Amino acid sequence: MDYTVDVAFDANGGSVSPSSKTYVVGKAYGDLPTPTKAYCRFDGWFDAASGGNDYDETDVATFAVT
Repeated sequence: MDYTVDVAFDANGGSVSPSSKTYVVGKAYGDLPTPTKAYCRFDGWFDAASGGNDYDETDVATFAVT
């Protein structure tokens, strides 16, 4: 049985679809959504509003994160 984790995507005032997704623990995230926000450039997904760890499609799912 595969274990899964839910990941929520917070676009920080922008828009993102989907806003959450379920991933299999131990597998790479693969495709991650790209948010949009007027007059802003997307620099990547992080687990904190300031600083924090960055995540991309090659990272392996290990726990639920927003």
